[in-house]
Order: sequence, then structure tokens, then C-alpha cells
Amino acid sequence: MPSTAFPVGLRLDPKVRLCIILYNYVLTISTSSVLPPEQQQLMGVAEGSPKGRLCCGILWTRRRLVICSLVVLGLVISTVLLIIFVAAPKIAQASIDSAVMSLSATTISTPTNTSVQLHGTGSVTNAGFLDATIAFPDPVTVSWTNRDNGAPDLALGTLMLPSISVSGATPKSGSILLDSMLTITSPENMGLFSASLVLQPSFSWILTGTATAQALGLSFGNLNVAKVVTLNGFAGLKNVTVKSFTPSAGDNNSLNVLVETEIFNPSTISIEMGDLFFDFTLGTGLGAMTATNVTMNSGENDLTMNGNVVVPGMAGNVSQSISSLGLGSVVTLNVQGNHVVSKSGYVGWLNQAIK
Repeated sequence: MPSTAFPVGLRLDPKVRLCIILYNYVLTISTSSVLPPEQQQLMGVAEGSPKGRLCCGILWTRRRLVICSLVVLGLVISTVLLIIFVAAPKIAQASIDSAVMSLSATTISTPTNTSVQLHGTGSVTNAGFLDATIAFPDPVTVSWTNRDNGAPDLALGTLMLPSISVSGATPKSGSILLDSMLTITSPENMGLFSASLVLQPSFSWILTGTATAQALGLSFGNLNVAKVVTLNGFAGLKNVTVKSFTPSAGDNNSLNVLVETEIFNPSTISIEMGDLFFDFTLGTGLGAMTATNVTMNSGENDLTMNGNVVVPGMAGNVSQSISSLGLGSVVTLNVQGNHVVSKSGYVGWLNQAIK
């Protein structure tokens, strides 16, 4: 095979170099048909040799037809190689870059200090013009992004994403069914994020990693993924309604209280918490309350809290104690989260969420 020289300093992809060398080789074969007379005898075009068909001013001998066929075949192979190894991966990467990922509902369950289970549904839209299956061979990194005042991203953990199939009308789209464990790599960052989740109206995650794509019977690997997913936060859970308040006699100078509330969660996120413990003030009294087996679902939630309030200078019966609290008129009830105990025990980052 003839050698092909490239300019010094010119850097080409090895696959592109292969296509150019193959093309030059075939072209060299085709041009070798312009030979001295003594060699034309071998081609069947010398004087006195059998003639081929004359078409478009060219004498088409069998030899020449074979050579032209090789030229065409070489061009086709070069084009196909360029498409497969150069153009197609760039198209696949562009489709992933343009795709938009969203989650419509997410449940956070089984919280521990090192992991949490995520269940969710969502979609991928604007995913190019080819039906494809996108897979994630390795866990993606989940980071908290778009923070206040341009603060840097905070890595929270790693997560295995399910394969996603996109199809239908152009641009392609598909659905996400998420049921994976988020492995927490920074409990400190997770604590900062969980506090923001409860207080802020929205937050954003960025998922980074690599993917593979299958389309048109071809597989493309090492595709870069960087997708931002924005969800509604709890916005401080400010919409709270006290449905009932029931006091009863307690020990010494205290009252037992039963408070039934309705809390509206504006987020599409539900979170399994466990037993919640609160400090509260009611009128002039100080106390503590507990709500057991709590899961804060999206939308309306009924929350029952049992507690005990200590009344300064409490009299000997319930009615007098209620009067000493100032009840019967408008009284302010202030509740402050103290700590939470999940089914797995104490979870540091979850405690930061309720304080």
C-alpha cells in the first residue's frame, strides 16, 4: 500500500487518518491505469487487443470497470467510516446535550446517614431526531447547583440512573422511572441541602457522568452527561392550620395537650421522616410535643402532635390552668423542631432539615 504523508503538526483523529489512507490507496490503483504502452497490453487496451465498449468517450474494458468499481467501493467505505466513527458520535453527543430532564414526583424514603432511597417519575424531552436507548453504566454524581449568591456546587452523592428510551415524534422524548439508592458522599453537604429543601421554594440538582447510546443498530460510548433538574422545595411549610386543640390534666404544674394540624406541602417531593420532636410555646407556657411515624407527602398532610406544657404558677385544676395560659382568647403557638428519629435511628442530615 502506498504511504500517505501528512503535514507536520497536523493532528487528525486516527479514524479520519484511516479513511484518508484508504481513499488514497484506491485512488492510486485507479490512476495506475494510465500506463506506458508496453503495460497497456496487460490491460487489454493496446493496439490489436480486444476492445471493450465505448461510452462517453471512454473505452470501458473489463479491467477498467473493475478498477472503477474499486474506486467507488473505496469512496463508499470511506464515507461510511467517516459517518460511523466521526459524525454519528457527535450527533449522539449533541442529542444528549440538547435533551431536557425533569422529575414530576419524587419520594425520599429509608433515610440513613450514608444513603437514602429515591423513587420518582419524570421525562426526557428534546432528545434529538433518532429513536435511541440511553444507558448509564456507572453511577452519576448528584450535586446541589444554582445556589444563592452564585455559591459553588456541592456534591451530595452518587446515583444509578435507569436506562431511558426515547422515541415518537421529533424531537424525541421518553419517560423516567427512578427507583435507586442515593449513596451520600458528604453528610455535611447533605445537611445543608436538606435545610434548604425545607425552607426554599425551589432547588436544582445537576447530574454528571457518562452514558452510552444505541441507535440505528450502532452503539456509542463515553458520552458526557450534565443535566440540571429543578424541583419545588417545601417553602417553609408556612400553610399550617390548627384543626383542634385538646388540653387535659397533667402531672404537677403541667397540662397534656393534643394538637391536630393540617400542613400543606407545595413540593412534588415526599419525604419519610420518622418520629418528630418539637419545642413549643403556648401563651405563657413552655412545652414539648411529639409526632410519630411522620411522612411529609406532597399536598395536604394531617399531623397529630401530643405534648406537655408547663404552666408558670399553675393552679390545681385544668380550667384554671387554661385561664393562666390565656386561652379563650387569641394565643400564639410557636413550634420549633428539636430533632427527628428515623426508623434507622439518628440521621444527622435529616435533623438539620427540621431545625
